Amino acid sequence: MAIALESQGGGRSGDRRSDVRRVLMVALGLNISMSLLKLLVGVLSGSLAVIADAMHSATDALSSLTGLITNNLSDPQPDRDHPYGHHKYEAICSRSLTNH
Repeated sequence: MAIALESQGGGRSGDRRSDVRRVLMVALGLNISMSLLKLLVGVLSGSLAVIADAMHSATDALSSLTGLITNNLSDPQPDRDHPYGHHKYEAICSRSLTNH
């Protein structure tokens, strides 16, 4: 079982940050694309509802961006100042995203 985790998680047992990063990059790209498309359609049609939905998609993109930043900060490897790693970044990010 540990071999399967290491082969999927970027070399470290249980570290799935590379998989999470890939999913967040796809989500960010899709959210930005949808936001721009909805904004274009909303402006061309004059629909405030579609423009508002474009802004909602933009906030979803900001959530994906926040997740990407946190994913980069949350290294599970300990260092001199953080003997247990940086997992707290994930908890803080998830808390901020639930208030979205």
